[in-house]
Amino acid sequence: VTITVLADEDTPTVNAGPDGTVHEGSTFTFSPTSSDPEEETLSSTWEQLTHFLRAQLDALNEERLGGAPIGRWFNDALVLTALACSGEVTRSAARILDLPETTLRRQVAKARTNAANPLYVTSRTWQQDLGYFQELLRDLFEAHTDEDDGLHQRLEALLLDEVAAHAGEDGKLGAALMGITPPTYARRLARQPTLPALSRAADSGGRLHSGGLS
Repeated sequence: VTITVLADEDTPTVNAGPDGTVHEGSTFTFSPTSSDPEEETLSSTWEQLTHFLRAQLDALNEERLGGAPIGRWFNDALVLTALACSGEVTRSAARILDLPETTLRRQVAKARTNAANPLYVTSRTWQQDLGYFQELLRDLFEAHTDEDDGLHQRLEALLLDEVAAHAGEDGKLGAALMGITPPTYARRLARQPTLPALSRAADSGGRLHSGGLS
């Protein structure tokens, strides 16, 4: 048996700075810079998820589905994609999302029931861009390590952050978008962690078309 170990082409690099001359006995401070292509790719994935959610929320207004439960669509896609990436092994999918296996099984069953229900309707834009969303999720799942905690919680926090920004002071709209009751929505907002989200003021809209950003 021959085993070939391939070098990681995306290894981090460190640059200590330009060459210089230092006199003996003097103090010199380095100002190194570093670059990690894999970390930059992961950061880009989170940014693309943020733009994706903003575009989906805007599209609900355009399709006159302002209070549609995008939170339920989001979670259904999340658990089913995690399960598919884990070879349909629920224990592995639960480990990726940092969820109890019983919770994952329950959510998967609900997602499959929704998918089989002809009355369970999602927006036209969501249907069009679902494959793109799943690709972004797969990127996160493939980069997951056992040291990563709370991936499901972080993704839900990202969704809640965007829904809250979209709904503003309208708690009923925010609750409807999340697919939960207004009291539950208020409680989640109260304990919502601060996210390093992109500035919505600087965002150009992040429009999606044919599964990509424009």
